[in-house]
Amino acid sequence: MSGRVYLTLLSRSSYLAGTMVLYHSLQATGTKYPLVVLVTTTLPDEARQVLRRSGIQMIEVELIMLPPSRFDPAGTAARFLDIWTKIQ
Repeated sequence: MSGRVYLTLLSRSSYLAGTMVLYHSLQATGTKYPLVVLVTTTLPDEARQVLRRSGIQMIEVELIMLPPSRFDPAGTAARFLDIWTKIQ
């Protein structure tokens, strides 16, 4: 292996379908690089099992959230709550 991978973050089950579409799309193109999914500690085990059954490598990462004094989660769209983890 060359050390190259396709990398994505999965922090909630609602994005599992998109991750699986990405995986199957990569498989369909015959890519030589594997998909590696960064999973947060908040991702339910049911979602992890789907990834395992598909043979997708996972790396667990901590969910990074700014303190409420610097970031208002209530005033932010849910899809942006894990943005700091993705940037990390």
